[in-house]
Amino acid sequence: MSVQGVIQTGLYVITNVATGGYATMAYGNISSGLTQSTDDGNDDIKWSVTKLSSGKYTVVGLVFANYASASHSPNSGDTIKSSANNYQWIIKQSNTAGQYLISPVDNDSLYWSFSGQSATYVKLSDTADYWTFTRKTS
Repeated sequence: MSVQGVIQTGLYVITNVATGGYATMAYGNISSGLTQSTDDGNDDIKWSVTKLSSGKYTVVGLVFANYASASHSPNSGDTIKSSANNYQWIIKQSNTAGQYLISPVDNDSLYWSFSGQSATYVKLSDTADYWTFTRKTS
């Protein structure tokens, strides 16, 4: 069951509301793009989400322990990539309980997006895509 309210530190599966696809860090290479998966049996769809004292978040893939990151001057169309460096996100609940927007701290007018049913990579878009966070124990 997906959570509602403020996202707390924990292990989550992050699901796109429109496509039902999971944000996935399928590859361990630095700078590999985050992809969409429909396979709920792999640990690469699990994310360690940490709420920082600033109210911002870090998002780290469970399998490869790399951060989900964007450039420090993000633009619409940029792919979210894996990085060894800490990167912070804004995660805020939309007007619909349990549905969230994920934005880079450097440009909160951009959002994580699959940009359609057939998209392969998670990209930044100026059109909001909504996500759910489902808590996992391991």
